[in-house]
Order: sequence, then structure tokens, then C-alpha cells
Amino acid sequence: MNQISNSGRQLTATWLKSYIGLSIIFIVSTLFILIGSLITTKPVVADSIGWSTPSPVDLSSTVILMAVSCPTSSFCMAVDQAGLAVSYNGSNWSSPANIDEGSAITGVSCSSSSFCAAVDDSGGALTYNGSNWSTEKIITSLNDSLEAVACLSSSSCLAVGNGGNEFTYNGNSWSAANDIDNSNSIVSISCPSSNFCMAVDTSGNALSYTSGTWSSPDNIDGSTAILSVACSDSSFCTAVDTNGNVLTYTSSSWSSPTNESSKQINSISCTSNSFCMAVDSNGNTIYYNGSNWSKTNVDTAELNSISCSSDTFCVAVDSNGNALNYNGSAWSSPALIDKGPTYINSIACTSNSFCMAVDDIGYAISYNGTTWSAPTVADNGDSISSISCPSSNFCMEVDQAGNSVSYNGSTWTSPTLIEEATGFDSVSCNSSSFCLAADGIGNVFTYNGSSWSSAVSVNSGVGLTSLSCVSSSFCMGVDELGNVFTYNGTNWSAADNIDGSNGLTSIDCTSSSFCVTVDGYGNAFTYNGTGWSAAENIDGTNTLNSVSCVDSIFCVAVDSNGNALTYSNGSWSAASNIDDANTISAVACVSGPFCEAVDDEGNAMAYAGTQTSGTSPTTSNLTSIKAPDTGAGLYLIKPLQILLGLTTMAIGITTPVWSPKLIKKLSRK
Repeated sequence: MNQISNSGRQLTATWLKSYIGLSIIFIVSTLFILIGSLITTKPVVADSIGWSTPSPVDLSSTVILMAVSCPTSSFCMAVDQAGLAVSYNGSNWSSPANIDEGSAITGVSCSSSSFCAAVDDSGGALTYNGSNWSTEKIITSLNDSLEAVACLSSSSCLAVGNGGNEFTYNGNSWSAANDIDNSNSIVSISCPSSNFCMAVDTSGNALSYTSGTWSSPDNIDGSTAILSVACSDSSFCTAVDTNGNVLTYTSSSWSSPTNESSKQINSISCTSNSFCMAVDSNGNTIYYNGSNWSKTNVDTAELNSISCSSDTFCVAVDSNGNALNYNGSAWSSPALIDKGPTYINSIACTSNSFCMAVDDIGYAISYNGTTWSAPTVADNGDSISSISCPSSNFCMEVDQAGNSVSYNGSTWTSPTLIEEATGFDSVSCNSSSFCLAADGIGNVFTYNGSSWSSAVSVNSGVGLTSLSCVSSSFCMGVDELGNVFTYNGTNWSAADNIDGSNGLTSIDCTSSSFCVTVDGYGNAFTYNGTGWSAAENIDGTNTLNSVSCVDSIFCVAVDSNGNALTYSNGSWSAASNIDDANTISAVACVSGPFCEAVDDEGNAMAYAGTQTSGTSPTTSNLTSIKAPDTGAGLYLIKPLQILLGLTTMAIGITTPVWSPKLIKKLSRK
């Protein structure tokens, strides 16, 4: 029996040794296969190394403040058509906060400093808890615009919209739509108590809510659109309309309209039956003292909304981002509280400590390696098309009005008109004494350090969309018909068509033997000093807007859907989304590599990596959000790492990492 046991043990030991040996061989073989596949295939991490999240750097556009709510004299909340909110603490207004990207916020109501609800033109609602706003929640399946909201507490709100629907909020969720107005557009609601509300619509109707039941629509103003209603209690309300009329509700009936303004009255707020304040489209306030109305002009802009917490405190907001305060006897001057994001058109970087970006309304913003400056006027309100900076002490920008403006390291010159016929699309400088600028009709102008040449026709009638100069004797330009043009210091070549009739959008050259250009159909092309490659589709059907290269090893391209793509050692990465669905308008990269990308929302996104000559870049000091792995090898290898005690660093695999670092959608001019 002992003999049998010993034999069994020997067999078991032999089997285990064989099993372990085979397992180790299998594991090691698999490991080598995986490592080999990672080495021989396209790098899986190049596209997601080191991009920060969008950061707001250019809030310089005028925005329309849509609504304001003040539950007390020490707290107000105002919202705008760019999805921004600004709060007031009794002394100062906060900086604008983007709370509802992609939508115009149409209404806001605050029951206290710790609770507000807002609604937007996408059928969405948001709530505020005293410190943060929730994400937008679409509460109407029809995506009807919600126009107004009234909140009595954090657990009781009513929202109304242009489909005639009412939605109730119970502190946790919104109800389904309840059609109370036969699909008419309800634009305002006022609820002085939980048992009474009044709503008005653009068909001249008023609807009252009493103890849980809505009345049928009551036509009180013919076919005139009523824009706002305010009730101090269940026995007193006032409504205002597009013809400058005021209507008064007492106990159970409405008065006939009385005209108090030659302009439409946009909003009204009442604290009692002896105090109401309304605002109109001509910058007037209209005050009611219980018996008479009086009008006072307080603003040059249209006043859109007003909220009064008492007869000694009101706030009105206008179409230029201003707020005005009423102290019981007089109105303050308009004070700017809200600026919106601006379309940034172009950016240039000379190092990781100097970049300059320019926007659609003539502002420039600079980056010093740590922070972005406030927007400064560089071009008297004209849309700046392009900028080029060969050093931190010299930049040249051109605009859509045919001007150029230069920067000397501290100040911008006055605009110099060099082309009256049309505006400029691109500029490229390799030094402070050589620049080329291209206009919208195929002309190119040369800058010699002090003045611009007359126009030279390179491409009659068709503008060059982008230029890149590595020296005064080598430049390339591209156009919207798929052509490339080369400049040798004296003459321009004939058109070289490389992309059919597709529009080439951007070009960047790092030497006379390496250039990359991209088009509006997701294609990229490389130049090797003698000719261009065939089109390589790198981004589907997306529009590639800009490309920038550090050298022949590393480039970045960006598109109109918020994606960035990297070129590394001859291969393009897959698209990585770094900016939601925003249009990334331009990118600039310098050695490091270091890149800054800018978008149509006034955002900037930074890329930071480390790169050894001839190698792909890797991340540097980035430890935040991990991006999805883009190759199966990274998922399969993790069990082997655990089993064999290996780490990704030990086998030279870099895990993709996103590091967060906004500047509402305003349409580009």
C-alpha cells in the first residue's frame, strides 16, 4: 500500500512538473507574441497622450442675458443664451460658469440661495444646490423649448414651454408633460403659493392654477403675445405684452390692456399690489406704485428680465451682458457681468512657454507656460484669420478686413491696410523680416520687415487657404481646389493638384523635405522633398481644420468634431476625442512635444509629452483620467503582468492617460 502511494505521489509530482513547465512555456510564448504584436503594429497610445481637457481662455463675446431671479437682496442668479450662469452675493457677481453647453437658458427661478432651477431651449432642466449645477436633463420627449420656470422650494417647481405643456418637479424628478394650453406657447409663469399660479402665452391667453387644477385658457389680450406675468398673491397679478401694454388681474378677472410703453415689455416683477417693476426692449423700466405707471430710461440696450425681492431691491439684465440694480429710489448704471466664449481662429507657439491665439472679434490671448492672459484688443473688432509667430518678440496677424497687425513682444501695432479688395486667409513668417500673406482671391503679399509688397497673383480667383514658410526661399500654400503651390524665394510654381477637387484646409512644413497637408474630407498627405504621397484617409469624413508638425516624426491634426490625431514615425493614430463635439479650429506644436489646440468655444487644450529623437512621444507628468486602451494587447497582457510580476513600465508599454486642465455654443460669424 505504501508502494502504491509512493508511485501515486511520483506520478502526481511528474504530472505537476510537466503541467507547470508547459504552462510557463505557454505563458512566456504568449507574452512574447503579445509584445511582438505591440512592437510591430501601429502604436496604440500616440493619439491619447497628454491632452488636457478644454479650458476657457477667451470669454470676450457679447452675450444676451435671458433671465434673472433674486429671492433676496444678497443672492441672484442670471442665465444667458450661451448656456452660462452668473451669481450675485449681495456685492459682486461671479465669473460666468458654463452649465448648459449647447443650449440657450431661457428661464431661471431660485427659491433661496441654495436652490434654483433653470430651463433651456432644448427642453432641458437643471437644478442648483447652492454650490453646483446638475447636468441638463431633457424633460420633454418632443424637445420643445422650455420657456419659464417657477419654484417655491427645492421640492416644488413648475416649468412651461412652447408646446403648451406643464412639468412639475418634486425635488427628485420631473413629471411627464401635461398639456394645459392646447399646444400654445406658454412663455411665463408665476406662483406666489403652492395653491395658486398664473401662466400666459403668445396667443394672448392666461391660465390660472388653483388647488391642483388648471383653468382653460382665457383670452385676455386678443391676438397679442403676452411675454411675462407676475403675481404677488392669488388676488393680484400683472401681465405685459409685445405692444407695450399692461394688464392687471384682481381676485378673479383681468383688466383691459393699457399702453405704458411704445416698445414691447419683456418682463415684470411684483412684490405686492402696490409695487411692480417692468422692463422693455428700449432700455426702460416701468414702475407701478399701486395706482400709476411711470417710465424711466436706464439702459441703451434691450432689457430682457427683471426680478425684485422687495420694493427696495431689484435686478434687471440686458442684451449686452449687463446687470443693473435698483435700491428703492434709483437704478445703477449698467455693469458688465457676463462675457461669452469666442471662436478662436488661429494659434502660434514658439515654445512651451509662449503661444499667441487670435479670435473672431479682434482679440489676442497669450500663454506664458502656465496661464493664459485675459483677451486684449489686437485688431479693432475685425475677425483675425491667422497668426504666425517666429519668436516671442514678433508675431504677425492678418484679418478679414485686409489688415495686418504686428506684435513686438509687448504691444500690438495699429492695423495696416494692405488689401482692400478682400480679406486675408493665412499668414506665415519665418522671421521678423519675412512673411507671406494670402488673400481670398489668390493673391500673395510679402513682408520684408518694414512694409508689405503689392499683390502677386498666384492662383487667380481662388484663395490660398493656408501657407507655411520654413525660410524665405521655401514656402508652400494650398487652396480649396486640392492644389499645392511652392515658392522658391523668387517665383511661385504652377498648381500641383494632389486632392482632386477637395479643399485643402491646412499645411505645415518643418523643412524643404517634409510637409503635411490635410483636407475637408478626413485625408492627409505627406511631402518628402520631391513629391506628395497619395491621400491617406485618417479621419473618416470629418473635416480636418489644422495640422502642425514638430519634425518629420511627430505631427498633430485636429477636426470639426473635437478630435485630435497624431502622426508618429510615419503612421497616423486613430482619432481621439479631446473636445466633445466642438470644432477645433487650430493647433500649434513645438518641440517636446508641446501643443496647444483652440476651438470655436474659446477653449484651449494643451498636449505635453516627452520625445527622444527618432522615437514616439510618451506622457510627462500626467496622472489624471485614463483614456480607453485602443489595442486588445493591453487588455490581454494585464493578467500576465499579475501572474509574472511584470508591470507595463517593465516591458515598455505606456498606458494612455488624459490629464484634465470651458472657455455655449456661439455660432461663428
